[in-house]
Order: sequence, then C-alpha cells, then structure tokens
Amino acid sequence: MGANMRGESQIESALKLTLNPATDHWNLALQSVGDITTLSTGKQSVVQVHTSGKANFKSATQVTVDRTGIALNRTDVDVSGKIRLRKIQSELDEYPILGGFVRTVAERRFHAMAPEANRITNRTVRNQIRAEIDGTLDEHRSLAETKLDATVIQPLIDLQLAPAVTQMQTTEEMLLGRFRIAGDDQLAAFTPRPRDASDSLINLQIHQSAINNTLEQLLPSGATKPIDEVLREIAAAFGQENWQTPEDMPEDVEVRFASSRPVFIEIEDGKLTLTLRIVQLKRGRAVDLRNVIIKASYRPECEGLHAYFVRDGHLSISGPNMSMRKRLPARTIFSKVLSTNHTLPITTSGLADRPLLEGLHITQLELERGWIALALAEERQSVAFSSP
Repeated sequence: MGANMRGESQIESALKLTLNPATDHWNLALQSVGDITTLSTGKQSVVQVHTSGKANFKSATQVTVDRTGIALNRTDVDVSGKIRLRKIQSELDEYPILGGFVRTVAERRFHAMAPEANRITNRTVRNQIRAEIDGTLDEHRSLAETKLDATVIQPLIDLQLAPAVTQMQTTEEMLLGRFRIAGDDQLAAFTPRPRDASDSLINLQIHQSAINNTLEQLLPSGATKPIDEVLREIAAAFGQENWQTPEDMPEDVEVRFASSRPVFIEIEDGKLTLTLRIVQLKRGRAVDLRNVIIKASYRPECEGLHAYFVRDGHLSISGPNMSMRKRLPARTIFSKVLSTNHTLPITTSGLADRPLLEGLHITQLELERGWIALALAEERQSVAFSSP
C-alpha cells in the first residue's frame, strides 16, 4: 500500500492425508493446516507503522492414482488473516502537538486501508502456498513415475511379462491394489489370500505364480551356461546389480535348464520349496549328468525390517535312473550353490535406513496356500509367523 515493509514471519503447519472412498482407483486428499504469525514495520515518509499479523490457512489437493498414472488437481487454499496495529512512530514525535497530529492522521489512514491490505495479504499468501504445494507435488510425482518405470514396469516388459492392474480401491482406512504379473500364456493366483494383519500400515501379499512366471521368462533354456553367470542374471533381474558370487561357489559348473518350468517355487505349510529342473549338469570332464531334479526347502525369518529365507533340511536329488553314485556329485555341487550359509532375501536391503520406515517392524510373515504375506506396523507386539 505504498509503504516499505520489513519484518519476519513464523509458520507452523501440519500435513494430513485423507482417503476418500472409490471403487476403481486410489483417491487421496493431501491437506495442510497452519498458522502464520507476523511482526512487521512499514515506513512511509516520516511515519513508521508497527503491525502484527495472524493468518490461518487450509489447503487441500486431490490426488488420483489409477491404471493410467498419477493425476494432481489444482490445490485449493483458504486463508483467513488480519493485520493489527501495534503502534505508530513519527520523526516528528519530539514536537508534541505536530507529532500527535501526524500519528492521528497515520492511524486513520491505516484503519481506512486495512481491509484492502488484508485482502492483498491473504491473496499473496494463498498464491504462495498453492505454488509451493503444487510445485513440490509435481516434482515428486515425476520422480515416482520415473522410478516405477525404471525399477518395475520396464524390467517386467523386457521379460515379456505384462504387469496389469486387476483392482484398485479406496476405503476410509486403506488403499487396496491387486496386480497380475504374467505372460499371455501363464497362470496367476487361484487360491484364497491370507487374512490381512490387523493394525498394520502396509500389507503385501505375493502369490507364488508371480515369482514362477518371472523365473520362467528369466532363465535361459536350450543353452548350457556357467552357473555363476545364471545366478548373476537372476540377481540383476531382481534389482541386485552388485551381487557377488560366493567364494565357496564351485567352479567350472555349467547347467542347461528345462524349457518348461526350469525353476519354480511352491509355498505351503509355512515353507518354501525351490525346485530346479536341469536337463544337463556338467563340471569339467568329471561330471556330466542328465535330467536332474534338485529340491530345497526354506523357512522364513526376520530381524526388524529384514526378512529372508534360510535353507531348512537336506537337499533332495532325483531323476530317472539316478543312482546313489550319480546323486553324489550333484549333491556336492548344489550343497554349495544352495548353501545353508546363504540366505535368500525377501525384503530389499537398506529398508531400515529409510526415514519413512523409521519405527516400523515386520509383524506378519506367513507362507500359506501359495502366498507370501508380509505386514509392517509401528510397534512389535504379537508377530505372526508361519510355523513348519
């Protein structure tokens, strides 16, 4: 309003996420509520006007996630603020009559201009809040979509798997999503899902078919390859680019997997059974076996946010005309490939270092009827595990 304003403001705000029920997408409202307290001084000519300001604001941004991506609506902001006069000073205050007259004129002008000044202030605050929220959300949306495409969508497409959304739903308390990972000629889940863990923040349930479909597309068939090279390719496909071959891994071992179901898992009664169907197993000139079936059983364990499988029991070596003499070299090789000293990760490394997951623990880790069910909650109370 023609005055040179200087001062400082203090902003206190809180964020709230509200879920709005929807049957075919995720529907969220990101809300921000806050207070702005301001102390300022305006100088014009020989007069200084000292003011205080108090403003309350509320904002709401609708976020929609569906099969096509993430959509952000324009942020709605409501600001209610008012400027109050604290005191007026004048360079003519040393002259009592003249100084008093100047302060009276300045005070009258302040009160006359206050409604317009309040409107300008509220409009400015509203535009700044909207620009800040919209800009921040748009940046995070772009980062999320880029990361999802690079780490999930494109790798699955490269494996000729078609990730598809089968259900998205929003309730007042949950975001629910079901997704299918399979090629055109592959099966998906067909058994009842485990019961959701109560009072958890995140529930994740994966059916064995999603893992088997991925493994079937990933593993080479029809060609004999070094086993350490095959393991590196599998690790890379599951995001472990820096996977190192264990030092006790046997050398000069080559395998050729079956063209159908070369490696698959079965989940039942609290355990995971891993089966390898090998057409040819070679180790130099000493070992050359045909049609070998290797089975290993694993049990789940967890520590904090780290969940993994530990081999449980002895390996099973079988195949047509597989004598004890032929089983021995296969057992020797795969006792090291599938060593009890090597765990199979369920969760990715570094989860405990992520600020968003601070204070969370795994409170459910169940393996039943083909499903792996995992849940995270804030407090470790009763932990549900599969029992062998």
